Amino acid sequence: MIKKEIIAYISPSCMYCYGLKTFFQKHDIEFTSKNIKDEKYAKELEQYDPQKAIPYIVIKNNDTEETIKGLNIKKIRKILQI
Repeated sequence: MIKKEIIAYISPSCMYCYGLKTFFQKHDIEFTSKNIKDEKYAKELEQYDPQKAIPYIVIKNNDTEETIKGLNIKKIRKILQI
């Protein structure tokens, strides 16, 4: 697995967000969780997705950045090579 910075925009009441967090924990993947109930993080998310769909994942590696809208395990696995 390649080491990358992962940011997950989530909401505590979102079942897909819970599934994402569980997936990351099961695979020992470090990530930063940002609760969009906090207006600061909601504004950050809006820069990526004006609709603020969650979960929304940002994966950074050096000068590249990939985003995933929704709980797309297949795409997460591909990007993280797991």
